[in-house]
Amino acid sequence: MRIARALILIILAMAAFGRAADRAPAVVDGPLTQKPERLQALGFEFHARAGGCLIGTLPRPAGEWSGITLLPPSAAGFREVYQVDARVRQRDPETAARLPVLFAGDGWMLIQPTAQDLNALSAAGVPFRAIPSRPRPLPGRVPVPPEVDVIHPFVNVLVNEVSTATYQGYLQTLQDFVTRNTHNSAADSAAQWILQTLQGFGLTAELTPFQLNGQTKYNVIAQRTGTQYPTQVYYLIAHYDATAGQPIFPESSAPGADDDASGAALVLECARILAQYPFHRTVRFALFAGNEQGLLGSEAYCADLPLPGETCLGVVDANMVGWSGDDPWPPDLVVYRDGSAGSAALAAKVSEAAATYASGFLNPIVLNDPAYVYSDHAPFWDAGLPAVSAMEDSAWGFDLNPHYHSVEDLVEHLDIPYAVRVLKVLLATVADLAIPQGSATPLLTAGTLVINDSQGNNNGQIDYGESFQMALPVINAGTAAANMVAVILNESDPFLAFTDWQEVYGPISGLDTVTVPNAFAGFVPATVPDEHVMDITVTLVWGATSWQNVVQAVAHAPVITIATVAVNDTVLGNGNGHLDLGETADLQITLLNQGSYQAPDLTATLSTPSIYLTLQTPTAAYGTLLPGATAMRTYRVTASAAAPPAFQATFNLNCSAAGGWSRVTSFTLDVGDMILMPTGPDPYGYYAYDMNDEPFGPDYQWIEIDSLLGGPGTKMNFTNGDQTLYVQLPFDFRYYGVDYDEISVCTNGWIACGRRSTTDYTNSAIPNPDGPLAMIAPFWDDLTPMMGGAVWVYYDSTEHWVVVEYSGIRDYSPWGAYDTFEVILYDPVAHPTVTGDGKILMQYKRVDDATSCTVGIEDPSSQMGIQYLFNTVYAPTAAVLDSGLAVLFTTGEALPDVQISLTPPVTPIQIPPTGGSFDYLIAGTNYETTTQSFDVWCMVTLPNGAGFGPVLGPVSATLPAGLTISRSRTQQIPGGAPAGIYAYTAYAGNYPTVVWSQDEFDFQKMAGQSNGFMVATWANWGEEFDVIPIQDKTGAIPGAFHLAQNHPNPFNPVTAVRYELPRACRVQLRVYDTAGRLVRELAGGWREAGVHEVTFDASGLPSGLYLCRLQADDFSAVQKMVLVK
Repeated sequence: MRIARALILIILAMAAFGRAADRAPAVVDGPLTQKPERLQALGFEFHARAGGCLIGTLPRPAGEWSGITLLPPSAAGFREVYQVDARVRQRDPETAARLPVLFAGDGWMLIQPTAQDLNALSAAGVPFRAIPSRPRPLPGRVPVPPEVDVIHPFVNVLVNEVSTATYQGYLQTLQDFVTRNTHNSAADSAAQWILQTLQGFGLTAELTPFQLNGQTKYNVIAQRTGTQYPTQVYYLIAHYDATAGQPIFPESSAPGADDDASGAALVLECARILAQYPFHRTVRFALFAGNEQGLLGSEAYCADLPLPGETCLGVVDANMVGWSGDDPWPPDLVVYRDGSAGSAALAAKVSEAAATYASGFLNPIVLNDPAYVYSDHAPFWDAGLPAVSAMEDSAWGFDLNPHYHSVEDLVEHLDIPYAVRVLKVLLATVADLAIPQGSATPLLTAGTLVINDSQGNNNGQIDYGESFQMALPVINAGTAAANMVAVILNESDPFLAFTDWQEVYGPISGLDTVTVPNAFAGFVPATVPDEHVMDITVTLVWGATSWQNVVQAVAHAPVITIATVAVNDTVLGNGNGHLDLGETADLQITLLNQGSYQAPDLTATLSTPSIYLTLQTPTAAYGTLLPGATAMRTYRVTASAAAPPAFQATFNLNCSAAGGWSRVTSFTLDVGDMILMPTGPDPYGYYAYDMNDEPFGPDYQWIEIDSLLGGPGTKMNFTNGDQTLYVQLPFDFRYYGVDYDEISVCTNGWIACGRRSTTDYTNSAIPNPDGPLAMIAPFWDDLTPMMGGAVWVYYDSTEHWVVVEYSGIRDYSPWGAYDTFEVILYDPVAHPTVTGDGKILMQYKRVDDATSCTVGIEDPSSQMGIQYLFNTVYAPTAAVLDSGLAVLFTTGEALPDVQISLTPPVTPIQIPPTGGSFDYLIAGTNYETTTQSFDVWCMVTLPNGAGFGPVLGPVSATLPAGLTISRSRTQQIPGGAPAGIYAYTAYAGNYPTVVWSQDEFDFQKMAGQSNGFMVATWANWGEEFDVIPIQDKTGAIPGAFHLAQNHPNPFNPVTAVRYELPRACRVQLRVYDTAGRLVRELAGGWREAGVHEVTFDASGLPSGLYLCRLQADDFSAVQKMVLVK
């Protein structure tokens, strides 16, 4: 049967091709579109609709008529003619510029693109549809579904049967086909799995064929036949095929979790539920292929609609429903309809279902947009049938899934709770329209919670720190009455507590709903996160029978983020907009409320652990910050002239609002000479380090691979000046979190991860939709290697990197300028980074002219990146592009896993007004497989947020692999320290800017009268933390006990003491003054055999002679140390 259908389709296609030469393609616009009799008299044959226009053909020779535009002969038969949204000009201007436009309508265009153009459109997230070659009847009167009425009570039962786990299982299975590009056989396997799944539900299901480039492909159709009106049909549709941006050819990977496994899995879960119950009308489920090639599958299916003897009352399309986005709560559900009354009625039913089953969780937005024809509902519109398309955001919306049409469109990136809510809404829509038969016996089900927060702010929602009451509708979906119904609520959410959780509802008649006002009560704490969804288990009891449902409530709170931080030094500093050493400036901090509830009476206190910064005005009042609102306040800060030349300071902003809400957010600020700082980071975390930057600034070490200059490289076979060739990588290169095994190399000074067809020679800023996706631009300019130079590629298997060298490439302009530069891609396995992304090194051997090029990197969505140079505009931290420059793009070296910890023996720690001290245990663990050397230091954060210290160190430490040591220390606090709460923080890393790990605890300096002896200074003593066993250079264990002379000697104020142990033993290393009084214990306890070194910090001690004594088993020795201040 399938073969016969396929042959019929082929014969019809051949006949249509033969007729194409006798007919002129045309677009009908204006009043003539509303005169079907006149069009028929002209011999017009209809093919498709586009907004208010009709696309079709007229007999040749076709005369000129008002409202009719004849298309070029190349469009005959509509071969390779596509409709695309006119906003492609903004989304992908490079591709748009080369598209052959046949007709420009109101917001749309008819084009005749190449296969490469279609791939470029898809990769840029631009949808398109193919104009069908077969004519169809002109649309007549569109059927109108029954009027919107109260949703049938039994629908609530069906909605409560939705299983998140089952839905997610369908999603994962679809993704696990790896690719569902319709060209690939894996898409056929997916169709077979869908068919078997639908048949497993007990539904009548079949594969319906269509043609794609000579291959037979399949849609999957199933139905639940109605019991009273079987010829009245509602459709629930989606597409199961996918693309990663190259749909015109087979793709090895196209996971398509959101587009459109999210819709396909929705259809399957609805089919599973609806298959179990009888309905008056027929529900038909359709899952299409060929969507990404221009709606080919749904076009083929709809060519014969409406079917004889059947009335299609409506079509609901689920197209991308898995991404809730970042819009203010509640997230949107966009419903597209055309201008017909039938589509309007369908959209109204979707809105009604959303209000009933997702009130407060979804915001339905209905758009009357007949020009939106880029999903599978469009062929139904062309067939004159009412249809709507539901999706997560408006097409081209800023909140659309950023992983759309990429290999990153994965289940792990989806918002499953959002998708399940959409599922319930569309299930309710179709189920109610199909009219469920219901139950003859009582069947109780819980409705949607109604919140009464009149005891709080009375805005009808649950907000942080609020008490509230709840009403819960209870629905009897059966036709028989249920007497004496009781309801019990249970919760296990840590942010929800009930104060009243049970209620007797009494009798509930058949098909009736009873609500007891304010039947239940509860509260949420001020710590509840924003948009936190709380599951509530509802037990409905009728006699010996009970039912359980789960309903949900959502809590709201502010989400305060730092929108911008600006340095204003125009009045107190040098006016360069940067905090320099020795300068006082105002930090202008703008806060944004990204939450769904206001932050009343918001205040913020700024602090920093940096000892080089002093905050003069640490606290600011922002007033009430509404959702989506911003406010700016000023904090005055001074940078010490004694600070390192350049460093990155960390600031903590403690925000608090009325009602007990508080959160801490952090940011960093570059301080000092900007040229010594890296460029970045971008939102993903990439930095650009040139040779001046710390801590990862590269050395310029040119790697010559040009074979004409003695290098080992292979010349790339470019044959024209604007060309892109492809290079297979010998390793997976991770770039912005995506793994690539291939790069595109263009003559015009850029490479791109993945296969890119563009040859863009006109450089632009970064980020920008212009240029290739996933671009790496060492020197993006109009280059002409055919007129001088060559491009070479080489893989160094020893160093684990790939080098692409542009050797002696001539600029198109200015004439006579040549450039030699290279890009090195590092294997992420051999050269690990913090995120696992590969490092990229750009090196420049010769630069004759850099006035019209772009240097930087850009992510696969063209939404973020690092612009190092654009034409003559450098990043403020960038070095000048010239011969001998090296720039490393990285997310950061993986920091050694050395963990520091602080443990106070007693809490809380309270220091009296006269001053005092506290003890603590400081410990370090080296989790690496090799010995690590690092600095250890301790800082104090004062009550006003300013940093003070270091109060310990910095001391140099060396810790062998797998070793943990701990040392007892004592910290003295002077009586002159201000009263308040302090933070005591220990750091391990490279002092003062690179922190590997840190830990802290709080202590309090009490206020009051300072009677008695006053502690004078900050001091710290005890076992030195850097008492670390180390082997000598030969690796041998010492042959005898030995206490070496301290070095340096004399010293001020720090010196190192080295001792050797031939075996493990108990050790005591102490410092005495000349009167024999103990000054400091440097080491005590069990020590392993080996060479040990400690530091002695004599800060706070007077100049003079000190004695260092080592006692180890029976061995003892003394060395004299001279402190000179």
